[in-house]
Amino acid sequence: RAKDTNQVMSLCEPYPPCLKSYTELRKASSERLMALRFVLTFFQIYLKDLKVQTHHTGSVLLVRTIGHPQKLSVILPLTNGVQDETTDVERLNVLFKGTVKDRTLLAKGNILLIKEPFFEEAGDNHYIRVDNPSNLVLLADDHVAVPQLWQSRDNYSALHWKLKGNAALKKEKVLEAIRWYVTVTWFPGAGSLANKTASYERGLSFVVTDDTALKNDLHRNLSAAALQATQYDLAKTQALLSISSDDDSDLHDDKALLRAGTASYKLGNFCTAKSMFERLLNISPSYEPGIQMLEHTKDRLTEGKTGQYEFGAMTIAAKNDFGEYGSFLRRTEIRPSKIAGRGLFATEDIRCGEIVLCEKAFTAEPRPKSGPSKPAEMMDLHNNSKHIGSYAALFSATVRKIVDNPSLAHILDLHTDGTRESQKTIPLVDGLPAVDIFRVHSLLKRNVFSFGKHAIVNTPPTELNKIHETGGDAVGLWYQVSHINHSCIANCHRNFIGDMMIVRANFDIPKNTEITLAYIEHSPLPSVQQGEFQMNWGFQCTCNLCISEQYITPNTKMYKHLVDAAATFKRWKTHPATATEVIKKAQELVDTITPLYPEYEKLPRLGVTDHHTMLMLIYKSKEQFDLMALNARQVIRDLGFILSVNGNDINMDRTNGIPDIHVAWALLFLSADTFEKGNSVLALGYCDLAEEIYTILNGTKIGFEEMQKQLDEIVFSMQLA
Repeated sequence: RAKDTNQVMSLCEPYPPCLKSYTELRKASSERLMALRFVLTFFQIYLKDLKVQTHHTGSVLLVRTIGHPQKLSVILPLTNGVQDETTDVERLNVLFKGTVKDRTLLAKGNILLIKEPFFEEAGDNHYIRVDNPSNLVLLADDHVAVPQLWQSRDNYSALHWKLKGNAALKKEKVLEAIRWYVTVTWFPGAGSLANKTASYERGLSFVVTDDTALKNDLHRNLSAAALQATQYDLAKTQALLSISSDDDSDLHDDKALLRAGTASYKLGNFCTAKSMFERLLNISPSYEPGIQMLEHTKDRLTEGKTGQYEFGAMTIAAKNDFGEYGSFLRRTEIRPSKIAGRGLFATEDIRCGEIVLCEKAFTAEPRPKSGPSKPAEMMDLHNNSKHIGSYAALFSATVRKIVDNPSLAHILDLHTDGTRESQKTIPLVDGLPAVDIFRVHSLLKRNVFSFGKHAIVNTPPTELNKIHETGGDAVGLWYQVSHINHSCIANCHRNFIGDMMIVRANFDIPKNTEITLAYIEHSPLPSVQQGEFQMNWGFQCTCNLCISEQYITPNTKMYKHLVDAAATFKRWKTHPATATEVIKKAQELVDTITPLYPEYEKLPRLGVTDHHTMLMLIYKSKEQFDLMALNARQVIRDLGFILSVNGNDINMDRTNGIPDIHVAWALLFLSADTFEKGNSVLALGYCDLAEEIYTILNGTKIGFEEMQKQLDEIVFSMQLA
């Protein structure tokens, strides 16, 4: 059934998480009625009171699950039937809680408090939906607010609950294990952070134990369960709470320190992780897991300090999974920008081709695997938009990561579409992080990057206009890079190895200069490009290139010629023409369009790049090398680079240049041409420039030789044609 399911996630009209708390209730409250009345900010309602398409602000609904939960995929809601005290029944859909494997939240017999429920109707179906995770609270069945009929008064010992947690953990039911462990955990005198993070699944009911050894066991086991559940904040806090206070003498402190260090490592706090592992090895010098994790942590710290990576090994590993790497960010910082909002600025001089930054994604989702099932979709009903591919999974992963780890709330400070207020911290309500999922969606729409379909190498001739496409359905979110503003003639270029984004300088960047990237692939039609900017990011670009092309409007001859050129190139992809026909038409188009660009501005001429590239390749295949070299220089000029040669010295002005694989091809052809004419020094200079452009485009030099071989194959295939 899962394979045939059309996976569609829907987002309703945005509403904020409930920030009203009911945790002042205590087990010591005398009567349930008094306890409910104590919740002055809420009004208890029943299933019969629910109104369709209504968000019941200020109300609370108390229900119990009656069936077994269902969840067919990561993006589909967790669902189960529920009943209230009057035995009325309804369906409950929870968008963000738990995973496909662990359905503890809606397990049969659970008692739930739904704050400000939303009752939705979709076609012939209606159900209660919970979007913001903190609006749903799991109560212990002996909680004072629970109806007597539903209550359990079993007086189990702390050891009993520990054993239940251990059993659940062995079955990999980590959320269930967490629930059993926290039921018996007491935190006398713990700091505020410990009290807050330990409240994730705790509810209001716990058993106090004075057995120090048992408490430490519970903290340690809870840490292990939280680590598996990717609740790293909780794992770290619980591990540290389990450490004995008498000079690290407890025999199990090594496990606790390993878990605290591992949680810090997973959160990207490598300095803290290093401290934990070193402390561990002071206790147990030969503890192999600690030795290994310390080495991994030192590697991450070195990467973050030097920007030196094993790019070859990373490239191989990325074919299977996203690796663990440290982010190299020290050459940039976030500051107010004159372009828009906040931007990213160089903190030192950066030379052309050097790494500006390498950043590990906050969250990333690979391109969906092909198969019989339809691609996942996310329907934004409020904005009447649809997202296809990995976006829905990225949305889910981002929400879960923030909910599980409130210390990562800084990601919510990213720019949004303006519909949600800025947020730098996550309020904790009843011990639950009140994450606004609609804000997460809003910031993802503005800041998500696609990656994973880099096509520099192995591009057939029929795909020449897609040489530098980095699309595909793999998507991710990067915090530092998300502050980079756009320019069509950017000073940096990005590429990816797995979910590591590599940003290199297109030309020399002086200290304190704002870093810029081109958000989308360049279009020769300004109105098309500006439309994408407005639709996706809500701005109109005013860079030098866009200002210079303002005259190219749909009613001008220039625009009509550009449309004709694009249509001709597209037609050649589906209906290949002979070399003679291509030469004639391409030359006619470039002769018509090129003079219409204002040459004095030395800006890119994107409308003729593809056609000059085709002429260059065809003349290369025909061994008409002078015409090949002429068009190679035109390709370089079309993309904004100004090339000049004085003897054996080559100068390439990159001020207005747009790095593109066509430029690397043209430089390689010029290198081969000058070598054949006996000038090996000049040939080497062209080849070095080609390698530099390729490295900026690709992020690394890996594949440069292969690209040259592929280029030869392309030329050979054109000879056959």
